[in-house]
Amino acid sequence: MAPESQRQGLDVTAQRPVLLRSVHPEGWSQTVSVRELPESVADALIAIEDRRFYVHPGVDPVALGRALWSNMQQGGIVSGGSTVTMQVAEQLRENSPPTIANKLVEMHLAVRLELWRSKREILSLWLNRVSFGNRLHGIEAAAQRYFGKSARDLTTAEAAYLVGLPRAPSRYNPFRYPERAEQRQHHVLRAMQDAGFLTHAERERLAAVPLDLHNAESVFRAPHLTRWVLRHRRPESEAPLSEIRTTIDPALQQAVADLVEGHVQTFRQETLTNAAAVVLDNRTGAIRAYVGSADFWDERHGGQNDGVRMRRQPGSALKPFTYAHALASRRYTPASVLADIELNVPEASGAFTPENYDETYHGPTPLREALASSFNVPAVRLAREFSPAAILETLHDFGFASLDRAPSHYGVGLTLGSGEVQPIELARAYAGLARGGTLPPVHAVRSARTVTGDTLRPDRREEVVSGLRPDRRERPEQSEEVLFGAEVVSGLHPDLPAPQQTGLSPAVAHLVTDILDDPAARAPGFGRGGPLELPFPVAVKTGTSKDYRDSWTVGYTPRHTVAVWAGNFDGTPMDRMSGVAGAAPLFHSIMRVLGSGGDFEQPPGIKSATVCPASGKRPGAHCPAPHRELFLSGTVPTDTCTVHRTVAIDQRTGDRAAPGTDPKHVKQKTYAVYPERYHAWMHEHDVPLPPRSTHRASHELPTAAAGSLHVTDRLHIRYPADGALFYVDPVLRDRYQQLSLNGTTPDAFRDVHWVVDGERHASGAGHASWRLQPGRHRIELRARHEGQAVRSRTVEIRVVSASKTRSQSAVSARSP
Repeated sequence: MAPESQRQGLDVTAQRPVLLRSVHPEGWSQTVSVRELPESVADALIAIEDRRFYVHPGVDPVALGRALWSNMQQGGIVSGGSTVTMQVAEQLRENSPPTIANKLVEMHLAVRLELWRSKREILSLWLNRVSFGNRLHGIEAAAQRYFGKSARDLTTAEAAYLVGLPRAPSRYNPFRYPERAEQRQHHVLRAMQDAGFLTHAERERLAAVPLDLHNAESVFRAPHLTRWVLRHRRPESEAPLSEIRTTIDPALQQAVADLVEGHVQTFRQETLTNAAAVVLDNRTGAIRAYVGSADFWDERHGGQNDGVRMRRQPGSALKPFTYAHALASRRYTPASVLADIELNVPEASGAFTPENYDETYHGPTPLREALASSFNVPAVRLAREFSPAAILETLHDFGFASLDRAPSHYGVGLTLGSGEVQPIELARAYAGLARGGTLPPVHAVRSARTVTGDTLRPDRREEVVSGLRPDRRERPEQSEEVLFGAEVVSGLHPDLPAPQQTGLSPAVAHLVTDILDDPAARAPGFGRGGPLELPFPVAVKTGTSKDYRDSWTVGYTPRHTVAVWAGNFDGTPMDRMSGVAGAAPLFHSIMRVLGSGGDFEQPPGIKSATVCPASGKRPGAHCPAPHRELFLSGTVPTDTCTVHRTVAIDQRTGDRAAPGTDPKHVKQKTYAVYPERYHAWMHEHDVPLPPRSTHRASHELPTAAAGSLHVTDRLHIRYPADGALFYVDPVLRDRYQQLSLNGTTPDAFRDVHWVVDGERHASGAGHASWRLQPGRHRIELRARHEGQAVRSRTVEIRVVSASKTRSQSAVSARSP
């Protein structure tokens, strides 16, 4: 047992000396004499624990006999018959098991105590030694913690409340079970009335008095962060600590905590039960706010899980790093045109077809718009081109240590969030973009003070401070004894290295930032005026995991980075809540509290040029809407746009005008003429191609009798490839296991259709899907031309069933 004086404690404070949490490794105790306490304290104790206290010699035969009779009637031990003096004796003999022999020893010690100590001294021993829960020993510590006052100033109602707790400190924990604690107080008040210390009217009046009980947050602010800091520190040094000062901004912490709680309450009807948020200072990497859940004390929804450090699928929040890799290769620019058309991806875990959140394809799309609007198909195309291994390496450069599996495990779905990461990792990586490609040394500890008065600071040569430790799963605490009594050791725990270069140049980082801060480029995917728009520059990205299990929004100003997650800790899907619906409103509110961080400064190595958005090249004479775009030095396009073409149209027929057409019937019309790969998309979206020339030369086909099938290379199957192998995934839904059939055919061909295994399947060469089925299959593209039936060369594929084990890395590709 520790000495009867206040035991050494450790305070965790904010960046200003505002107490976040006070920890006492052996419990918190401060002695006080019963003579200094209100008389109601002793009255309550005697009434509830030992009414014959002043007449027995330490052992009460009457109480023992009554307890024995009650136990015999109930068939078990329901009463121990211990006096206050025997309870003190039990406290003095710590850790003694409740055996008959030990009970006899305690009775002997109780009699000796009565001989050597006065009744008041015995009461003082009891009041200073018993546990009041939450590692609080003694009534003074309990009064300070629960009521914020000295035990000398307790009211009768407060005295009855505290004296009732030691019977079962965990069961009557005021922070976790306030109703039980209040019922226990009423029981003590009734005992005081029965003992003659209170009248009936006084008891009823005191029972109705509301108590100003400190809530858990008032003594346990920033609970997830303080628990993290206390758990991750260096091994014990020469002198124990008396204070750890964190980097938390107390006002911001409270504001973010209130916003998180309010957001969850607002959207709970949408099956959203929790959220988490973290705010970083980009310049220093200091954590300014850290909220791990909406309510730390909410057992039903796992409130003690730390949402800032859990591993969850981030959805499209990883896309910026795929695009950063592409831009850094200098093969792409923000103006590069990417193909947002149907794509079938054969992977070892099963083929899948990435689908955009709005369930449509957008055709030829500038890279800027593809990233800002979070279109999935272009991102998957880039991941295929550069390989999952290269994308994973870039993500590792940005500090995603949680992505610890082989590239083949994730596949190209990595860019859509098929791996699991921590929100704190996302925040650090985005802060790296804000810093021009340098990761900040994320930390939560500013300094520490020892009991001898020395100040310790993290070693700034290494910048090693309390930081990231990827955990597979965060386990909720099971006991308030642990919550308020984490093991205390000295020093600061090293976790993160110094500011870390990612290999990404400031110029490339700025291009990504400029795209994420472009509301016009974001409009095709998210519209205008939503929660992603703020009245000051903010680079922002959303993400949604498979089946709407996780909703994300991460973004930054030049000064701060904010990462927000919303969802359910048990993995239950939400009611179609995407990143822009589930997390973005909370992100918006937090950014409003933080305010403007100024403008993003453009680093050297960037040039501006006017381009045509349809081609990404310098505008030609007929380009209707050229605009300014940013480029890395040396990547400004020099070619002129050939997409926009002016064609002479005969207004009488709508066909191309012949060389001899009367000029008064000729009208010049501008068309966007994209490569042939886009023609099926153009047809489906009513984007017109120039009309055929009425005087063009015909192309010969092999001659044959009518009705016979002739092979022609002018009917061409572009996808799938001959001999391709596909897997049927037992986990993915059918809609994601469609094989995309894609081919080309001249405009002159009619009745173009697909034939699978000898049966007609679908019309049209450019857009058809076939449900994958195990077995070997023959695919042809057929048509008619000038009365002749023609077909493409046959493509043969094989489809096999993937095992459930192999399919675990398959990813649903809808992630805004």
